[in-house]
Amino acid sequence: MSKLKDPDAEFEIIQILIKECNKIEGHVQECKRLVLQYIPLIMVNGEKFLEKNNDVCVQACMNITVWM
Repeated sequence: MSKLKDPDAEFEIIQILIKECNKIEGHVQECKRLVLQYIPLIMVNGEKFLEKNNDVCVQACMNITVWM
């Protein structure tokens, strides 16, 4: 989860998504705008969700490991 708090990681994710936007013909600028507008918000909300639900995530991961 510390990766979500890392500004470099967030920047890297945004760069990757912006690069992928260039593949969407006819909607490149719209895609880039949406990435810049919403990805920081998604990252913050994702971090908060994981902090609140860390026990659930840990338990789910442990269950997956048991099934493997």
